[in-house]
Amino acid sequence: MTKKKSTLCLVLITIALAIVCAMSFLSFPIPGTVKDFHSILSNIKLGSDLGGGYYTVYYPDGVLPEDEYRSQYETLPEEDREEFADKYESHGNLYVEKGLITEEFEEDFAEAVDVISYRFEKFGVAGYSVSVQDDYAIRVTLPDSVENADTVFDSFACAGEFSLGAEAGAADIGSDRYNELTDYFKGAKALTRDHTPYVEVSLTKTGRQKVYTLTTNIVADSSVGSATLYFNVGSTAIVSLSISEVVDSNAIYVSGYADVETAKIVAVLLDSCIDGKSFDLSVSSLNSYTASPVYGESAVAFLLAGIGLLVLAMAIYSIVRYRGVGAAHLYAFFTYAFAMIIYLAAMNGVFMTASSLLGVLFSAALLVGSNYVVFARAKAEFDQGKTVVSSVKSAYKKTLYPALEVHIALFVIGLAAALIGVTELSLFGIVFAFGVFMSGLSVLVLTRFYWHIMMQHAKNAFKFCNWKREELEDE
Repeated sequence: MTKKKSTLCLVLITIALAIVCAMSFLSFPIPGTVKDFHSILSNIKLGSDLGGGYYTVYYPDGVLPEDEYRSQYETLPEEDREEFADKYESHGNLYVEKGLITEEFEEDFAEAVDVISYRFEKFGVAGYSVSVQDDYAIRVTLPDSVENADTVFDSFACAGEFSLGAEAGAADIGSDRYNELTDYFKGAKALTRDHTPYVEVSLTKTGRQKVYTLTTNIVADSSVGSATLYFNVGSTAIVSLSISEVVDSNAIYVSGYADVETAKIVAVLLDSCIDGKSFDLSVSSLNSYTASPVYGESAVAFLLAGIGLLVLAMAIYSIVRYRGVGAAHLYAFFTYAFAMIIYLAAMNGVFMTASSLLGVLFSAALLVGSNYVVFARAKAEFDQGKTVVSSVKSAYKKTLYPALEVHIALFVIGLAAALIGVTELSLFGIVFAFGVFMSGLSVLVLTRFYWHIMMQHAKNAFKFCNWKREELEDE
């Protein structure tokens, strides 16, 4: 590459990085419109540990929180209060009906906890939590990036098994005690087509025949142009699907959702029931509340400040220790950094939590450490009497396979965590795998490219690399 071409290339890259940097950190009004441009960084979704969110508490029938117990007690007439008080006994911060806690209740409660945990896990939102509170209540927390938190809370607490019926709560398909739900249904999932979200409930061959018969009867009995097929969980109609003709296909498609998240809520609930994840214990929440970040309101500000200081220290060390080569390293590092910011902001289902932050930090450390190893190898080659250009080529040649092996191994580990792990581990894997990929690209391609075009402008290649040739004097 000629000096003019390298100059033009470096100028264009610098302008591009400056623009992406401004877009990453700055928000501003868009000229000629009433809209604002929001920084890329502000579009990164935070988990509940860093950004807070919402929480609710599920109480089984016969279990009351202390404030609700006292509220009901105080609203009763004086003559009824003693009878009400005798009905309950204190248990931590709860009041429990006397005689409610039996071995059967304990088993039903444990099953409810397991199923609710399973549903929130399948919802796939990082930063959620499900925990038992005071032995007989279930606390659930969601990050504030979940737009339909109340719908999630209500839906995933539904008790009972899944069924299809001609009426709300009726179990025309799914009530046969001699058959499992999997004899009729394969599963449910949320999909989109032409930006329209919908839920697909897949049917087995037997299920298709049953749905055909049921919808034939529904349409025949309908006195209007369309009839309704109800998707029930227990006695609650989760979906009411209008049909105007007999359904004879391998799946039932339900549309009309405002967004993908709402469709996913329904799909997760139905799919969990089809998988046999249902419970009988009736639980309900009194309200939902705002949850503060686990690590405090200032956690994000402190984290950004800490990361900024680490990057500044790394930048100063790189320039002082390696001079021009350090500048090439920084160009590659900031290319990596802005790619990570865009990735985190653009990926659906990816949240910035403590686990995903570890994925970013580990991959960034891999990039910095790998570049420093290459620089040390190049200096060692130079000390053996090679030219600067020859030293660089030899260093990359000798470190290529070790660097590739490390990056490939770590990428596979990240990919395995993303595919096999759940929630936090999966999130770490998703972020770490992409970070390792960007690290490999930055170390093996970008840093060398930036080094090459920057050294075109160096008057003294030794000084550019901060290398000194030791000369032996004749005695």
